[in-house]
Formats: sequence, C-alpha cells, structure tokens
Amino acid sequence: MRRFLALPVILLLAAPAARAEEPHGCDKFAWDVTAAQKLLAGPAMPAGSEPADRTAGIALSLSLVPFAEAKLERPPERAPRQAASFAGLVRFQPASEA
Repeated sequence: MRRFLALPVILLLAAPAARAEEPHGCDKFAWDVTAAQKLLAGPAMPAGSEPADRTAGIALSLSLVPFAEAKLERPPERAPRQAASFAGLVRFQPASEA
C-alpha cells in the first residue's frame, strides 16, 4: 500500500520543480522575433488615417479606450463581461483580387 501511495506523492512533488526551470522572458522565444521588433520600432500611423494596407509590412499598435467611448462601427455580438472593458478599431483595405 505504501508503494502505491509513494509514486503519486513523488510525482506531485517533482512536478513544480520541473516547471520552475522552464525558460521565460523576452529573450527565450522559440522563434525569431527580430523582424517583429523592427516593425514595432518603425514610424507610427496616426489615428483616424486611411485604412491599413495588410501587405505594407508594418506593425500596428492599437490604443484601446473605455468601451463606452469606443466608436465601433457595429455593436459587439455579446455585451462585455466586465463594466471596465476596453475596445479599439482597425480598418484594413480589402484584399486585392488576383
């Protein structure tokens, strides 16, 4: 009986130690993020400008406003779960027909 209980106890005690050693932090990505970092460091697009071009190779940084102040074109399908929710809007140009 003790052997039967010993294995689950050992596994439960070893699990947190194994997870604690996982790499974390901005320098521990499994993929190369330098291209994304360069895009984010590029020039900003002013709010309210023309629709964004999906193929322009730029990163978008969206500023959110309180949900009640957001000027969304359509109401969401569901009401926000929290009263202190935020929202934002990005317009993209339609994909060109090829």
